[in-house]
Amino acid sequence: MVKKLFQKGDVIMTTPEPGYYGVAVVLDDAKPIELSPGRLSYPMNHIMVTPLIFTKPISMDDIANERLVPLIFQEYFANNGNPIYWHDEVRICIYTNRNKANLQIIGTVDTSKLYTEPLLWKPLSDRFFLCGDVKSNLGIEAYIQYCRDNNKEI
Repeated sequence: MVKKLFQKGDVIMTTPEPGYYGVAVVLDDAKPIELSPGRLSYPMNHIMVTPLIFTKPISMDDIANERLVPLIFQEYFANNGNPIYWHDEVRICIYTNRNKANLQIIGTVDTSKLYTEPLLWKPLSDRFFLCGDVKSNLGIEAYIQYCRDNNKEI
């Protein structure tokens, strides 16, 4: 089922790369964020990308025995000639609740135990990035991690 607006608990089938399918979950109710004084965003949600990757389209049955947890993505950085370093990053980002990429919702879950840390709303916070509308390759980090873990070329 494709919905126009994401809601808390929606389980999203992602397509991070052609032929690969992932899972993301909407963690909270949408609310606008003040981007600057008096200027509000579209309603936004925290969306959690999971490390789950499949090679076929999925349903809730495919993830029934899986534990839905946020992907901890190993990202590397280089800054103005400084050495490259690795940083573990929780892949929960703030997106508008508009499903402009027409991603399929495969079910709903109770989100109360999926991520228990505070979900901060401040844009550019040290924890969650403000990402705008969801793109068709939502979950690309899970695909990259899958390739790293399985010695596949990216």
